Amino acid sequence: MIEHRSLRLFGGAGKTFFDLCLFARTAGRGKERQMHERSLTPNEKRLVLIAAGQSEHELLGAALKNDCELLYAEDGQTALELIRADKDMLSLILADLQLPVVSGQELLRLTREDPSLRHIPVVILTDDRHAELNCLELGAADVIFKPCPEPDTLLARVKRTIELSREGEAIRASEHIVPSGGETPKEKSSNEEASGIHLRTAWLIFILFMVLAAVVLAVTDHLIVMQLRGAALAADQLRLLIGIRVATTALLLLAVLGFVIFIDRQIRIPLNHMVESMQKQQTAKPAGVEELRFAARTYNAVLLENLASRERLSHEASHDALTGLLNRGAYELLFESVDKEHIALLLIDVDRFKQINDTYGHAVGDRVLKRVAEILRSSFRSVDIICRFGGDEFVVIMTRANSEMRQLVSNKIKNANELLMHPKDDLPPFSLSVGVAFSDRKNPKGDIFIDADAAAYRVKNAGGAGCAFHE
Repeated sequence: MIEHRSLRLFGGAGKTFFDLCLFARTAGRGKERQMHERSLTPNEKRLVLIAAGQSEHELLGAALKNDCELLYAEDGQTALELIRADKDMLSLILADLQLPVVSGQELLRLTREDPSLRHIPVVILTDDRHAELNCLELGAADVIFKPCPEPDTLLARVKRTIELSREGEAIRASEHIVPSGGETPKEKSSNEEASGIHLRTAWLIFILFMVLAAVVLAVTDHLIVMQLRGAALAADQLRLLIGIRVATTALLLLAVLGFVIFIDRQIRIPLNHMVESMQKQQTAKPAGVEELRFAARTYNAVLLENLASRERLSHEASHDALTGLLNRGAYELLFESVDKEHIALLLIDVDRFKQINDTYGHAVGDRVLKRVAEILRSSFRSVDIICRFGGDEFVVIMTRANSEMRQLVSNKIKNANELLMHPKDDLPPFSLSVGVAFSDRKNPKGDIFIDADAAAYRVKNAGGAGCAFHE
């Protein structure tokens, strides 16, 4: 069974980990849902769709308008059209269960089944307390009962749901990333732009012009001196010599000025920009003379290789290599950052895993663990945290959960075991033993981990393939 480890990490570290996951997602998947997944600044408004009647529009709008940008829909069909049109910008959907045309429950089902909409959390509004379980099973992030809570409470729940969804999506996305080096298309195109002029070429042109100007000046000066000494030159010839000398002198000054401008535009400014990029650890745009462009390209290659190595090491440090799930170290970090007053902790064991390894081999055992990871990903919400704790042991932290969700959790485990015990491929049938403890449990015997572990022991001792709750 799972051995308990004490948690001695700072709570703020969890936020840093979420930021790293967001960075990994952007680096690994490019522009996909980039606008939705980007980090929001504290003063930036979230886009929220309110799908409800006119009275709810006024009530909810008054509570959210200062912190959220709002869209309104009075029926499910209009709401669905708005959701599809603004799917990359929406942060949350507030939907009344009793919507006309397309009901709130149907709207929830359609958005959960559509991969392009699944990332948007849906909060259901209802006065039917018996509908809560069904809505959560369909994938609702939260259920708010009418009459709606106080505006401050409602706003806090909406903002927390958005935050949990973003963090959960970032974590899930990072589970599938295999970091690699190399340049992004934008960086590659910058490096492949036309070469600049070489500094030595510009310097050679300048020197040749200066020599030519000096020769012209020397010849004109010599002829002028001869005239002054009494050589017979016509007046118009003298004027021509003086004109040539003045023009050559002007060109010489212009050449010096041009070279100074060249040094400023092609050396000083690009060099300053490159130094600023180096200080910020950002890629530098190749610009200026070819020598500086070469230096920028070389620096970019080294920087990108270092960033890729750092990203790869960060990913490997926080993720299980076999399943792609978060590992035990990440679990300990994230556990410190969640609201421990409203969670459920599930400790999951694969039944008779050693027997599977001994009978079918470790390759099949690895496939079994991957299948468990797939089932867990599809069974829990984006706001929940799924980790492989080690060996055949997994942990799920369900956020915003309480003991009234026992039936929901039980159904999830029952459905998971049904899928695992009747595989559609060549994997052997197997099952899971799950121990569950809620933060609001009665008669806690220890911390939530210990109580969930004790519940898992009971399932194991009863033959496995089931779920037990701390009583």
